[in-house]
Amino acid sequence: MCSFTLKYVFFHLKNRSFDWSGFEDLQGHTIGVTLQYDYGKEFLSALKTQSFEVDWAVSDETNFKKLLGGRIDIFPNDLTVGYAQIRNTFPPEQARHFTHHAKEFRRRTLHLIISKSSPHARTFLERFNSGLEKLKERGQLAEMMRNLKSENMIEPHHHRISQMELSTDSPNQVSAK
Repeated sequence: MCSFTLKYVFFHLKNRSFDWSGFEDLQGHTIGVTLQYDYGKEFLSALKTQSFEVDWAVSDETNFKKLLGGRIDIFPNDLTVGYAQIRNTFPPEQARHFTHHAKEFRRRTLHLIISKSSPHARTFLERFNSGLEKLKERGQLAEMMRNLKSENMIEPHHHRISQMELSTDSPNQVSAK
């Protein structure tokens, strides 16, 4: 099985100090939240029970623009996805203003799932394994993982990231579970 670990953190601007240890510490901050996203039970429960100022948006990119414009103070997002969105949305001189708090509030894994009852399950699995093997052989998988982790991320050097972890049952193939 191939899985990726998503690590959810709070993004903020470098020029605004932000620290937290529990959801109660978020009071007094305006939090940007993207409509129809699952931020996890704990965070959603805190939104209901705490008195947070919440500003909803239709996309993550809109929330990052609000963050840069000072309309929100923090924005929860997956670490890898967030920095990729920042890189793809802003020129480098603006992207450098973003950072994140090192404390994660949620961790979740994504998996490749293929129904065993599908008549094409074996073909899908073989094609996936073949493609994954080619990426490994050419060094492209390792290069993609390095790029996602740090080299091309716009982040402070004091935040060491291991946000995207690829795991497989065997080094050469992904199996159906």
